[in-house]
Amino acid sequence: RLVRVAQTSRKRSMSEVSNDTNEPPRRVVRLEACDGAVEELPAEAAALSDLVKSMLDPDVPDDDEDEEEVSVIPVPNVEGAVLAEVARFCTHHFEEPLNPIEKPLTDPDIRKCTSQEWYATFVEDLWENQALFFEVLNAAHYMEIMPLQDIIGAFWAGKLKQMPPDEVEARYDVQLTEAERRQLLQEYEATRRQGSAAAANAEARQRTRDQEEEGDGSRQAS
Repeated sequence: RLVRVAQTSRKRSMSEVSNDTNEPPRRVVRLEACDGAVEELPAEAAALSDLVKSMLDPDVPDDDEDEEEVSVIPVPNVEGAVLAEVARFCTHHFEEPLNPIEKPLTDPDIRKCTSQEWYATFVEDLWENQALFFEVLNAAHYMEIMPLQDIIGAFWAGKLKQMPPDEVEARYDVQLTEAERRQLLQEYEATRRQGSAAAANAEARQRTRDQEEEGDGSRQAS
């Protein structure tokens, strides 16, 4: 349920900061996690979530400078640490939208799937805490944030391509169907072949460079 509360004491609002830079004031919303943690962000950024967008009050103008109020939207299935990452993603996406990721993936390396540094770093950092990684993915589905699903899903798919089925089952305590095992095995073997070919090409290029440098050195000596 959407709640609106008076904001009587807080740090400078985003609309106040916008006024400092001669930008039009932005409507602000607060997302409240199940543990009471709150994330404040522009309504346009929060609306990246279809769930949040459906709960925003359309009668509140975006540039209402007379009211010291913000919309508070509870997100009961998401914890504060997870919501913080979701809000960080949505806020950045508002400034720099994620470009479409080609599917199926052509490479397991996320940095070869997107040229946008911020997004690659974001998902790599999330992977450092795999419990948080999957919680953010679950939140992306619950809150219906398609771009967040896309970047995390692409990263996860790349990881799966680098693991044989037995390792996937043992590491993540899942039982794969025979069809899933065959698919994962095919992708794993294709990724290994791709990696071997890339390594061979890199070695060949290095040999060529070494030979060219030796030739240059011989000519200079003579």
